[in-house]
Amino acid sequence: MERCGSNCVSCNAVTGVCDIGCSPGWAGTFCEQACSENTYGVGCKELCGNCTNMEQCHHVNGNCPFGCDAGVYGIKCDQECPHGRYGINCGQTCHSNCKGCNQFSGVCEFGCQLGWRGTLCEDIGMYYNLN
Repeated sequence: MERCGSNCVSCNAVTGVCDIGCSPGWAGTFCEQACSENTYGVGCKELCGNCTNMEQCHHVNGNCPFGCDAGVYGIKCDQECPHGRYGINCGQTCHSNCKGCNQFSGVCEFGCQLGWRGTLCEDIGMYYNLN
Protein backbone atom coordinates (compact mmCIF):
# COMPACT_ATOMS: atom_id res chain seq x y z
CA MET A 1 0.00 0.00 0.00
CA GLU A 2 1.16 3.49 -0.89
CA ARG A 3 0.85 6.43 1.42
CA CYS A 4 -1.15 9.31 -0.06
CA GLY A 5 0.47 12.72 -0.23
CA SER A 6 -0.91 15.51 1.93
CA ASN A 7 -1.75 17.59 -1.17
CA CYS A 8 -4.17 15.01 -2.62
CA VAL A 9 -7.91 15.59 -2.47
CA SER A 10 -8.30 11.81 -2.59
CA CYS A 11 -5.98 9.08 -3.77
CA ASN A 12 -5.79 5.45 -4.71
CA ALA A 13 -4.69 3.58 -1.58
CA VAL A 14 -2.85 0.96 -3.65
CA THR A 15 -0.90 3.18 -6.06
CA GLY A 16 -0.84 6.51 -4.20
CA VAL A 17 -2.03 8.27 -7.36
CA CYS A 18 -4.22 11.30 -6.66
CA ASP A 19 -7.19 10.14 -8.70
CA ILE A 20 -9.64 12.95 -7.90
CA GLY A 21 -7.22 15.84 -8.03
CA CYS A 22 -4.91 17.98 -5.99
CA SER A 23 -5.42 20.63 -3.35
CA PRO A 24 -5.22 24.21 -4.67
CA GLY A 25 -1.66 25.14 -5.62
CA TRP A 26 -0.47 21.62 -6.38
CA ALA A 27 -0.14 19.46 -9.50
CA GLY A 28 1.31 16.17 -10.69
CA THR A 29 0.26 12.54 -10.48
CA PHE A 30 1.00 12.52 -6.75
CA CYS A 31 0.31 16.26 -6.21
CA GLU A 32 3.97 16.75 -5.36
CA GLN A 33 4.65 19.81 -7.54
CA ALA A 34 3.74 23.36 -6.58
CA CYS A 35 2.15 25.39 -9.38
CA SER A 36 4.70 27.19 -11.50
CA GLU A 37 4.96 29.11 -14.76
CA ASN A 38 2.91 32.02 -13.43
CA THR A 39 -0.08 29.93 -12.31
CA TYR A 40 -1.85 29.16 -9.04
CA GLY A 41 -4.99 27.62 -7.54
CA VAL A 42 -7.05 24.51 -8.31
CA GLY A 43 -5.39 22.57 -11.11
CA CYS A 44 -2.88 25.44 -11.50
CA LYS A 45 -5.36 26.98 -13.95
CA GLU A 46 -5.44 30.53 -12.60
CA LEU A 47 -2.95 33.06 -13.98
CA CYS A 48 -0.86 35.18 -11.65
CA GLY A 49 -1.20 38.95 -11.80
CA ASN A 50 1.70 41.30 -12.51
CA CYS A 51 3.90 40.64 -9.49
CA THR A 52 6.95 42.87 -9.13
CA ASN A 53 10.00 41.92 -11.20
CA MET A 54 8.10 38.99 -12.75
CA GLU A 55 8.19 37.11 -9.44
CA GLN A 56 6.01 34.01 -9.12
CA CYS A 57 2.81 34.58 -7.17
CA HIS A 58 1.92 32.33 -4.24
CA HIS A 59 1.07 28.94 -5.74
CA VAL A 60 -2.06 28.44 -3.60
CA ASN A 61 -3.80 31.84 -3.38
CA GLY A 62 -2.18 33.96 -6.13
CA ASN A 63 -0.97 36.72 -3.80
CA CYS A 64 2.15 38.63 -4.83
CA PRO A 65 4.44 38.48 -1.77
CA PHE A 66 6.80 41.27 -2.89
CA GLY A 67 4.27 43.70 -4.35
CA CYS A 68 3.14 44.71 -7.83
CA ASP A 69 4.64 46.05 -11.02
CA ALA A 70 3.78 49.60 -12.03
CA GLY A 71 0.28 50.09 -13.41
CA VAL A 72 -1.52 47.54 -11.25
CA TYR A 73 -2.49 47.09 -7.61
CA GLY A 74 -4.27 44.73 -5.22
CA ILE A 75 -3.08 41.72 -3.24
CA LYS A 76 -2.94 39.68 -6.46
CA CYS A 77 -1.73 42.62 -8.59
CA ASP A 78 -4.58 42.00 -10.99
CA GLN A 79 -6.38 45.35 -10.90
CA GLU A 80 -5.41 48.15 -13.28
CA CYS A 81 -4.77 51.60 -11.88
CA PRO A 82 -7.92 53.72 -11.84
CA HIS A 83 -8.20 56.65 -14.23
CA GLY A 84 -5.84 59.44 -13.20
CA ARG A 85 -3.38 57.23 -11.32
CA TYR A 86 -0.18 55.44 -12.38
CA GLY A 87 3.01 53.80 -11.16
CA ILE A 88 3.80 51.27 -8.43
CA ASN A 89 0.65 50.55 -6.39
CA CYS A 90 -0.95 53.36 -8.43
CA GLY A 91 0.75 55.77 -6.04
CA GLN A 92 1.30 58.59 -8.53
CA THR A 93 -1.32 61.07 -9.71
CA CYS A 94 -1.49 62.01 -13.39
CA HIS A 95 -1.11 65.72 -14.06
CA SER A 96 -4.47 67.37 -14.69
CA ASN A 97 -3.16 68.79 -17.98
CA CYS A 98 -2.49 65.31 -19.37
CA LYS A 99 -4.55 63.69 -22.12
CA GLY A 100 -4.50 59.89 -21.94
CA CYS A 101 -2.27 59.23 -18.92
CA ASN A 102 -0.46 55.88 -19.23
CA GLN A 103 -1.20 53.72 -16.15
CA PHE A 104 2.36 52.37 -16.05
CA SER A 105 4.52 55.43 -16.70
CA GLY A 106 2.28 58.50 -16.43
CA VAL A 107 3.25 59.56 -19.97
CA CYS A 108 0.53 61.60 -21.66
CA GLU A 109 -0.18 59.42 -24.68
CA PHE A 110 -2.44 61.93 -26.44
CA GLY A 111 -0.53 65.06 -25.58
CA CYS A 112 -1.18 67.95 -23.24
CA GLN A 113 -3.87 70.53 -22.69
CA LEU A 114 -3.20 73.83 -24.46
CA GLY A 115 -0.38 75.74 -22.77
CA TRP A 116 1.37 72.70 -21.30
CA ARG A 117 4.21 70.48 -22.49
CA GLY A 118 6.50 67.63 -21.42
CA THR A 119 5.95 63.88 -21.35
CA LEU A 120 3.89 64.27 -18.17
CA CYS A 121 2.48 67.70 -19.16
CA GLU A 122 4.09 69.23 -16.09
CA ASP A 123 5.87 72.12 -17.84
CA ILE A 124 4.28 75.40 -18.82
CA GLY A 125 4.34 75.76 -22.58
CA MET A 126 5.17 78.75 -24.73
CA TYR A 127 3.50 82.06 -23.98
CA TYR A 128 0.84 83.00 -26.46
CA ASN A 129 0.20 86.50 -27.74
CA LEU A 130 -3.46 87.19 -27.09
CA ASN A 131 -3.49 90.41 -29.20
